[in-house]
Amino acid sequence: MRPDMPPPDAMPKSCIVGFLHISNVISYDDLPLAEREPSTTGPVVWQIDRTIPLPKPFLCAGSLG
Repeated sequence: MRPDMPPPDAMPKSCIVGFLHISNVISYDDLPLAEREPSTTGPVVWQIDRTIPLPKPFLCAGSLG
């Protein structure tokens, strides 16, 4: 988890908070060490180049099944 993020209990739940664009999906082993953040794990890494936060989260509880 990133240090600038709020604790998990303070984050919205069961809602959509924004959108993102995945620019690349690569194997963890192919990701250069200099680009790895502490929270980076494998076996694949999604590289995100754009985010669009919504002004207000909207409920979307979904359904596990």
